[in-house]
Amino acid sequence: MSQPAARLLTPVQVERRYLLLSALQWLPVGLVIPVMVLLMRARGLELPVVGLLFALYSAVVIVLELPTGSLADVLGRRATLILSRLLFVVGIVVFAVAAEPLAFAAAIVVSATARALQSGPLEAWYVDTVRASEPEADIRRGISRGWAVEASAIAIGAVGGGFMPGLLAGLALNGLVVPLSVPFLLAAGLTLASLAAVTAFMSEPVRRTVRPSAGALLRDVPPTIAAGLQLAGRDRTIRLVLAAGMTFGFILAALEVLSPVHFAALLGGEERGSGAYGVLVAMAFIGNAGGSAIAPRAAAVVRSGPRATALFSGLIALALAGMALGNSFAIVALLYVAVYLFAGVAGPLKSETLHRRVEADRRATLLSVASLTQQLGGLVGALVVPTLAAAGFAGGWLLAAAAALVGAGLLALLPATIPRISARPGAYSGQQGSFVAAKR
Repeated sequence: MSQPAARLLTPVQVERRYLLLSALQWLPVGLVIPVMVLLMRARGLELPVVGLLFALYSAVVIVLELPTGSLADVLGRRATLILSRLLFVVGIVVFAVAAEPLAFAAAIVVSATARALQSGPLEAWYVDTVRASEPEADIRRGISRGWAVEASAIAIGAVGGGFMPGLLAGLALNGLVVPLSVPFLLAAGLTLASLAAVTAFMSEPVRRTVRPSAGALLRDVPPTIAAGLQLAGRDRTIRLVLAAGMTFGFILAALEVLSPVHFAALLGGEERGSGAYGVLVAMAFIGNAGGSAIAPRAAAVVRSGPRATALFSGLIALALAGMALGNSFAIVALLYVAVYLFAGVAGPLKSETLHRRVEADRRATLLSVASLTQQLGGLVGALVVPTLAAAGFAGGWLLAAAAALVGAGLLALLPATIPRISARPGAYSGQQGSFVAAKR
């Protein structure tokens, strides 16, 4: 059965669907962020083991990122996201009841596979569908709003996920399900709602007239991967953005591994601090949403998207250094929120830069290359930062600050104005790109 075409959708209609799907994609993630590390710690895992599990997550995403990104270009964004949602439900349910490192590792592998599948298709669908309606439409506003909605959804989820274990502390739950497990189970239910929304509202911009066989799909993925890597290799702008993304992955690893434990210690214990930490995570992602919302204005004030990206990446480095040197909860918490605010400005502007340098038939693949490089940085960070932080949190934060400074320097090498790559005659516009390209 062919997928419904989206040719009649206006850019405004596409943006509304994109924002709804973005919110539903990230709300479940927000629910589990405040309790993920705390659940592993409550099950008896030490911080270095937690770091190894985060490294495993990054490693799986790295292995699968390009094949799954190419699959989205070949098979279609919608089908790829449906598969991602199904796997995410399985992964977080297993995580909720895991009690041993091997069980957590299994949950990590499934969740990482889902993450690799979902990186890129939704944003690529938005860009392609808008341009199918209006080829010269401005995508900066939509992407910035999408990032803002994502961060807002995470913030809302983080408040609920953070306070939920405390509210359920007095309930007699079974040995597998503990109060810290409940946010994961709720996230599974919300992911099923997200799956229904993808099925109902996400339509490809070009009606599929030929459905390739499974063998054709598998044969077509390697050429698409090669084309994505070649694109990244020959374009200096893309190389600089990807290298900066690697440093940001390192920073994210530090934030994800260190901040729950650091703030739990400052707040008086892991179980007592989960609610307050959930509020802090919510504040951070509200700041991130605000940063994403003002990203177009920031670029206009600086008169250059790349220059604004470099500036705010430098501010991230300053905030992380301040977290290392701060000696009170209030100061460290304020700087923690500031990191996410500055990242909110830089993120969509970097993404727009990549979109300007790629055609539709390689868009999801390039976004997967970007995610892969970020995960490489995250892998290194997950292995290095917890070990260094075992002697004190300041060392981990200073190392993250150094990575942010390197990223800012790389982005400062970008030209002030990024020219847009024009579509080639006959190039694919919306889906199944490498399958068409292989037949030319």
